[in-house]
Amino acid sequence: MKRIVDDLFGKFDPQGFVVTVTRTIAETGSVAIEYEACGRTGDGRPYQNYYVTLLRVADGKVTEVRPHNDTAHLLKLLG
Repeated sequence: MKRIVDDLFGKFDPQGFVVTVTRTIAETGSVAIEYEACGRTGDGRPYQNYYVTLLRVADGKVTEVRPHNDTAHLLKLLG
């Protein structure tokens, strides 16, 4: 997993992303966060993608993180 993350993030501008949270929904034990990330690839192309991350919470701590995004868009851009 570390290799996948390192390889993926190494293809983006090291200055990072601007992340904007657009919606949160919470119920007992779960929080869903919808957000947009904008930045640039390492070769200067613009990147914009939408994400939803589901968090499971127990005893005031996050116990599970499940991120979801448009992986086809990501792979097309990064090839």
